[in-house]
Amino acid sequence: MGKVMRRVRSDDASHLKKVIGMYAVPYPDKKSLEPPLGSNESRSRMGFNHPELARLLCPVKHLSSFLNNPTESVEYGHVTAVSANWPAFLYCGDIPGEDFNPVRFDKGFLHGFVLIRVLKHIFISPSSALSNGESKSTRPGNRKLHGMREVTAEHIAYSAVHAHYSLTSREKWKQHDGVFDYADFYYRILNFLTCKADKKWRQSLYSYLNK
Repeated sequence: MGKVMRRVRSDDASHLKKVIGMYAVPYPDKKSLEPPLGSNESRSRMGFNHPELARLLCPVKHLSSFLNNPTESVEYGHVTAVSANWPAFLYCGDIPGEDFNPVRFDKGFLHGFVLIRVLKHIFISPSSALSNGESKSTRPGNRKLHGMREVTAEHIAYSAVHAHYSLTSREKWKQHDGVFDYADFYYRILNFLTCKADKKWRQSLYSYLNK
């Protein structure tokens, strides 16, 4: 499946599947995912089969029409989730991507709370994902184990892949989820951060993620 797919660790994926329901709402201490998901139940109710998760997976450029009529948008194929279209969960906001502006598409991009929580879960520790402070875990996270000093483009892209997969109804990892290609998704984020993003914007993002 290529170099990128070999990096996708099954332990990261399996751990995230159990907690993604908490990560998928802006204030999990105040409001849970609705309808709720049990940690061990089938994933068939996830992804575009779940109203709140579908909103996160919806391509941000189609989010406005999706919010107006979620059921029709999915059932009649008005929303096509391909890796070339950024999913809403990558954007900031209590409803991620709600304020998306195609002219300023990078505003709030890669600042989404789902992405940040997944990044912290993988590279710091699960206990840090919903915390504003340091991890409460006594075990070192990947960041310490691998001598990571700061978040890089590769870490962001890797976390975005895991976040997307964890939100879907897929039971097992595959490079393709229908027409969505995870390798392409990874490289598109990596290419944007390393080659296309405005320098000041990129520096601001890294500063925000590494604070």
